[in-house]
Amino acid sequence: MKRNRIIFGITIIFPLLFFVMLFSKPATAQEKNWKELSVALEELIKSRDIDSAYTLTCDFLEHNPEHDTALATRMIYAVFTNQDPSLIAKDLEVYARVSDNDLTLAQGIIAIYIQQYKDKKAMELVEAVIPRYPDADTLYQLRGQLKALAADYKGSIEDLNKALKINPDNELAISLLSNSCFLNKDVKKAFEYVDRLISMKSSLAEKAVSTITNGNDWESEHLKQALALNDMPFIWEDSEESSLIFIDEETLEKRSWIEVIPFDSYEDAEERVKAEKDQLLEMGEPEENITVFSFGPFYFDQGCGDDKKCNESYAKLKDFLLNMKERRFKM
Repeated sequence: MKRNRIIFGITIIFPLLFFVMLFSKPATAQEKNWKELSVALEELIKSRDIDSAYTLTCDFLEHNPEHDTALATRMIYAVFTNQDPSLIAKDLEVYARVSDNDLTLAQGIIAIYIQQYKDKKAMELVEAVIPRYPDADTLYQLRGQLKALAADYKGSIEDLNKALKINPDNELAISLLSNSCFLNKDVKKAFEYVDRLISMKSSLAEKAVSTITNGNDWESEHLKQALALNDMPFIWEDSEESSLIFIDEETLEKRSWIEVIPFDSYEDAEERVKAEKDQLLEMGEPEENITVFSFGPFYFDQGCGDDKKCNESYAKLKDFLLNMKERRFKM
């Protein structure tokens, strides 16, 4: 969840170059030479010799500095040959004079950087191009994504909200906002953005819901907020290794408790539940009487005894967490 990345790879070179060539303005005087060079470039790319392809394209541009397709091609090759983003920014300035597709190309290059885990270079480029396109919601969206990848969740939320101010229907920005709010431990806002995707009937809603409801990235603060937001504002007694939950002052006084133990991973929590169940079954405990369960990295047990209020709340808590997708998001 913490590294949501746009999915691209080296195979993006061919479709992105096809897009560039499809919308390029013809450069008739140079077109024959470029077509001949394109054949050689294609063979180099097939053999994954991108360095040579980049060098050949640079040689061509020395004599034809405003050839739009060659400029676009060099910028794409520059990503895969680890060139400085400032060189791409300069090429974009020239490209903007000869093509209307400069913003689309810039966004594609930034997305490739992100997929290639070159976040610093992606940020350098997005910072360079945002002043030129102050009304491009996708650039703020990409910068917001990069800030989230750097764990700057507040900065991410700020940029993603800028994207939504420009384009309220930017579904990817809404999805990323849900993620950043969740990682910033603002469960209420995270839930609200997921609700918004659902109301839009967005194709991203299912993934956003699953990301939140599987519990794998939850911490204790997420759990406390989620329960409180869903009519379970319990009293918590926290210690280093576990927490005790009490329904209200009455159950606190009776010491009718629900125990929550956080583990490092959901696998560890599941393993603890399995071991506990196996031990109780070996001791002859009927399976229907075993109440331990896990959600994400949390292990749950209860010491309610015959306290009806405590037992009912434990059942409600278990039902909510294990069926959150249906209970909270109506999916």
